[in-house]
Amino acid sequence: MDMCYANPKLKELNLSSNHLSGKIPTGLGQCLKLQVISLAYNDFTGSIPSGIGNLVELQRLSLQNNSLTVNNLEGEIPSNLSHCRELRVLSLSSIIHWRHSTSHREFIRS
Repeated sequence: MDMCYANPKLKELNLSSNHLSGKIPTGLGQCLKLQVISLAYNDFTGSIPSGIGNLVELQRLSLQNNSLTVNNLEGEIPSNLSHCRELRVLSLSSIIHWRHSTSHREFIRS
């Protein structure tokens, strides 16, 4: 993804509510300084790119209200998201949210 090379210090990417479609770019995994990715309220399809697991500083990943919801999710949530040790919020539609506490990680259903 060119924006990662042009903005190597990019910490927040908010493209919510922009009527974007297609697959989530795999190049996001090269934006190593990203702490917040918000792609909510678009029409992305397909799976969550496994490269997002490279983002060890990632704190919030918001993908709710896309065609990535549990109904249309292709594949699984990448297991290497566990490498995102700073991840506090993983929002996948209004069905599943992931929350981190200092003592444990848990899935909660809304």
